[in-house]
Amino acid sequence: MRQSQVMGKRSVLSALTVLTAVSLAGCGAGSQVAGGTDGSCVAEGSTEPATVNVLAFGAPGIDPFSTAMTSCSGVENLTVNHSPVDFSAQLEKAPLSLSQPAGNGSYDIIEVYNTTLVEYASKGWLAPLDDWVAENGEAAGIDDIDPELLEKMSYDGQLYALPNQQNVHILMYREDILTDLGIEPPTTYEELYAAAEKIRAAGVSDAPFTASFNADSDISTAFNNALTSHGGSWVDDEGRPTLASPAGVAAINDLRKLSSYMSSDALTLNNAKAVAALQNGQSVMGIVYAGRAATLIDPALSNFADDFAFAPAPAAVAGGTPAAQWTQDGFAIAKNSGVDFETLAGVTATSIGEDAMTTGAPFAIVSRTSMLNNPELQAKAPYWDAALATLEAGADTLPLEPYMPTIQQSTRALIVEAVAGTGDPMEALTKADVAATEALASAGY
Repeated sequence: MRQSQVMGKRSVLSALTVLTAVSLAGCGAGSQVAGGTDGSCVAEGSTEPATVNVLAFGAPGIDPFSTAMTSCSGVENLTVNHSPVDFSAQLEKAPLSLSQPAGNGSYDIIEVYNTTLVEYASKGWLAPLDDWVAENGEAAGIDDIDPELLEKMSYDGQLYALPNQQNVHILMYREDILTDLGIEPPTTYEELYAAAEKIRAAGVSDAPFTASFNADSDISTAFNNALTSHGGSWVDDEGRPTLASPAGVAAINDLRKLSSYMSSDALTLNNAKAVAALQNGQSVMGIVYAGRAATLIDPALSNFADDFAFAPAPAAVAGGTPAAQWTQDGFAIAKNSGVDFETLAGVTATSIGEDAMTTGAPFAIVSRTSMLNNPELQAKAPYWDAALATLEAGADTLPLEPYMPTIQQSTRALIVEAVAGTGDPMEALTKADVAATEALASAGY
């Protein structure tokens, strides 16, 4: 069921290309794959002492996979270090390390998602994995990964990261409250507004809705979700910014209205804070990445663990695609690392091993098909159905082009200003298009 839902999004030709490369794990498969002292590490021992430093932000859906790689410290002459940082720090530290001369980077393995992978790979900062996968893919379990996820971890025809999961925004809500008030889970923004009004009028919550609108980064994602659900896009077919459009205006107006149902500090909320508002009962409904859902149903973390339910992300308008963004996360090898590539590949492959997948399954939509279809793991992740239904309904990634981070960074402050203000959204978005165009030119695009 779940696999067929995801299959509907595939580009068959490109998926088959990746699948063929993975399936070529032939007679030599396993020749460079070994087990660590606890059986979970894929890397062989090193003939010389080697230290591998991993950069990954700390989050419930990321920690199991980054932590799995530290099991390789049990392999002879190998030490794997990982100290979690916050997401903003990862985005700052990764380019600084990857851009250093060979042997001078601070990190050997970097957590990436589809947008940063394209950015880093286009600059020549990552080491391709295709040859290693062709020889070791079967033994390392890479042939168990959905080919489309491998495609999303590729750039210009080469694979640069091993995906451990996919993620997408979903609706998280207090089923007890919605049932008591006779509210069905909203499927559009208009239904969401009506539900929020009814919850507020009933005196249940002054901030019935929550989402990640953080002005430093997440507001770009929130804008993207509304923009694309209205049928808009960031750029035209020639890569020119096109935010000043009817869809862009509608998106700004939607974010303004959504924020009116949020706490007064809406533009400071990241995913963790948005989930906390649901955990402590401040908010009743939220649109947050699915990877955060596990913390809502954990009695040790949530005051209402038995009361939450999940549904596909609403569309901005009836008939539109879900107002949600699809992402894929994984680990890539820094091309400037001074550590032996085979060692790094083995450590990286440990992040998609069965132990990592089993531990990570309650907190993430894991990448390996056999694990995603495991009934025991499905029972631990009741939000998977809502996430996969959101994908089947058309939620997609940002344009996987190297220039997208430049566009988002150059327009973010103007989007924040438009959402927080009351002026003409078209005027703000016209300024955003100018800022993006100038930034792209300065960056050489």
